Amino acid sequence: MRFQTAPSGAGLGAPLRVQPVVAVVDSLSGLVRDTAVTITARLAGGLDGLTGTLIVQTVNGVAQFTDLRLSGKYGSRTLVFETPGLPAVTSQLNVMPPARSLLDRPDDVAGPQVHVVYALPLESVDRGLDTKYDIAYSVDAFEQWLASTTGLQIPLDLYQGSLDVSFLQIDRSDAEMRVFGSGLSVEIERELAATGTMQPDKRYIIYYDGTSNTGRCGGAAWPPIAPGQSASLFLRACPAELVNEPNASPGYWEFAALHDLIHTFGIVSQEAPHFVASSPGHVPEPQDLLYGGGSDPWSPTVVDVNNDDYFAPSLPGGLANLAGSPFVTPVLKPAPPRAAGVAAPHPVFPSSWLTHQPFPEDP
Repeated sequence: MRFQTAPSGAGLGAPLRVQPVVAVVDSLSGLVRDTAVTITARLAGGLDGLTGTLIVQTVNGVAQFTDLRLSGKYGSRTLVFETPGLPAVTSQLNVMPPARSLLDRPDDVAGPQVHVVYALPLESVDRGLDTKYDIAYSVDAFEQWLASTTGLQIPLDLYQGSLDVSFLQIDRSDAEMRVFGSGLSVEIERELAATGTMQPDKRYIIYYDGTSNTGRCGGAAWPPIAPGQSASLFLRACPAELVNEPNASPGYWEFAALHDLIHTFGIVSQEAPHFVASSPGHVPEPQDLLYGGGSDPWSPTVVDVNNDDYFAPSLPGGLANLAGSPFVTPVLKPAPPRAAGVAAPHPVFPSSWLTHQPFPEDP
């Protein structure tokens, strides 16, 4: 066998830009046209992450693959094309992270969705979290957890099949941004709005690679009391790291992102039975995703304890229900299974990271 067209253009999650064409030839290098041969594509080393139509029969000696794509970690991958009785052919691809974009690139689908932003204050070290897939893996981790816990998923802004993460360069230093104190998340949203890229049918998670002077790790809009469209995470304000591998269990930043993002949907309603007046938008159970902080560690394992405050098939009229938000949809397919022996996550985080006064700073 040989390649008539070798594969190339491997962008994580997107179809190969050049799909492979494999030819079956005889000892004289002529095409074997009179017999249909089944060609199978796989990744070397028993790795997962190659999807699409993996088994193709030759027509006139040629097997045309049309929709192969790679997922998982970026880096070097070896594609193998084989059939019994013949030597396999291989092709090594370097799976590249996406190019940085200052714009919200064209959406794969229309409608309400969540867009992700990597924001960098002036003079801060650029860790490239938007181009190294750190943010993409982190978002995927909380999306999988939400799907397995509730049967819901958040419609994420995708571009050519991959998470669309735009870059925001802030023209003020981290020290200059810190002076906004409890209004830091509001000011970060103002910076994003000034670019003219925000859209009314979107919510935003902003991964701000800076600190704060309040001891808090993030903040969020909470309509209608604290209007806005975004949740911000202050990545250098708390000693935690984004998960950095596919299908990982969520850690602090993943739960914090989901927690604050749900606030932007108007949850938890002030009329909810366990609404915390001293920490608006929250409930008092430490195991709840929308816990408001306190003397207990935060152990988010449940979305709405007892299903009576913000997530249930039916809630009293007027209560914001996560199940009815336009920013969630039913899971279209089961979340990928976790690796054998990996237990369901039961994280415990210091409640000192969950100071919510004054709102909207959180968690």
